[in-house]
Amino acid sequence: MAKAIKAIQCPKCGSVNKVEIKPDFFRCSNCNTEYYLDNDDITINHNYNYSNTPYAPIQPPQHTKRVAAIVAGVAVAVLTLGIVMPLIFNKKTGSTAVQAIQQSNYRWWSKDDIVYIGSDQKPILVLLGQRDYIGSGHDNEKGKYAGFYDLLTMKELNLQRLSNIPEADIEDVKIRRFANGDIYAIANKTIIFKVNKSSMKVEDVTKTLVASQPEFVSGIANAEFTYEDAGDGFNLINNEGKNLYFYPLINKVYNKDELSAAKDKLAEREPGAKTKTYFSFSNYSSDFPEEKLQLIKHVQKDNLNGPLELPRFQWNSNKKFGGEEEKTLLYWDADLVISMKDLTPGRSYFEPKVLYSDAEYVLINFNATPADNALTSVQCLNAETGAVVFTTAMTKNENFINAIRYKDGFIIKSYTFILVLDKQGKLVKRQDLL
Repeated sequence: MAKAIKAIQCPKCGSVNKVEIKPDFFRCSNCNTEYYLDNDDITINHNYNYSNTPYAPIQPPQHTKRVAAIVAGVAVAVLTLGIVMPLIFNKKTGSTAVQAIQQSNYRWWSKDDIVYIGSDQKPILVLLGQRDYIGSGHDNEKGKYAGFYDLLTMKELNLQRLSNIPEADIEDVKIRRFANGDIYAIANKTIIFKVNKSSMKVEDVTKTLVASQPEFVSGIANAEFTYEDAGDGFNLINNEGKNLYFYPLINKVYNKDELSAAKDKLAEREPGAKTKTYFSFSNYSSDFPEEKLQLIKHVQKDNLNGPLELPRFQWNSNKKFGGEEEKTLLYWDADLVISMKDLTPGRSYFEPKVLYSDAEYVLINFNATPADNALTSVQCLNAETGAVVFTTAMTKNENFINAIRYKDGFIIKSYTFILVLDKQGKLVKRQDLL
């Protein structure tokens, strides 16, 4: 049957601008809605996620010009105050005024960020990207930097200028934490950095990372991270134009076919192989739309830091031989799963996400109702029993990315701010990203 080529539009706002999260999974660049393609019936399934900024209506009001003039006037006034007031109060009149100036005379742009736990068990925030300074006289200071901050006090612990990042039409920085705790960053798809946690600096490892691999003698032309569901690796193109996959924790390179074969071998590993426990929410089902989303605790053979493949859970109707219908929860890669169970049977979740898990706790977020603007809650569960440890309700609909655990609780990251919760779920700090 002939296939028509169609633009993939966001099911929420209609934008065609998107970021591919993993194969057939996308995030809208306009409204942050996450959605995926169902290849069986060529439908778009969506997972609404919203930023803090309301989506502007398409049709302007009748008094657009007058409103625009007022807004412009306010903007000029705010800008004037932002520049003049620091000059007026930049005297030795107290530390509070000086602190305010120090914290507001620069902005980070085209950046990414991550939090790790330092040797003293305090959370450290790392930002890598463009840092621009406000006002005249700072042209020589503008540039690309790596900044390290004490997350709880936002004291700047170290600032490192990076002069080897080439300019790009679209500035792009990505930071990723691997399973062993190593943190890597890729700047403009060309330079690979590794975060040195003890010295609080980033190190250019573009050449040394693959120094032992003959496939990269010619050098690296393009660098990206693999999809997170594919394991802790890099998708690299060498200067000969070959597309390869490098997994540094096992120091091994794969081409596309070898990578696919390695994922298949994960299901064929010997019965005594090491295993790992994962927590995943099931997806909405078009075959059985009345089924609730379930938090599935599943065990599969460990990839030992190599290529990874994860199953997808979704109620599905299969026709067995003879026409009998079979209702199954495993949508694909069922061979990977050794055991599985619904951790929280009977509970209802709307737009849920697993933010963090370990042997003790699972941290999730979900919305209170299916409404577009429903309030979001963060919930901590016992990883063995599914019992609720705490639930912290947000004051609006939020879009969280992931979380880490530290000695006093959890640190939760969104695209625009970071939350620090204690072990009882009480808010310790909200830090807007600089």
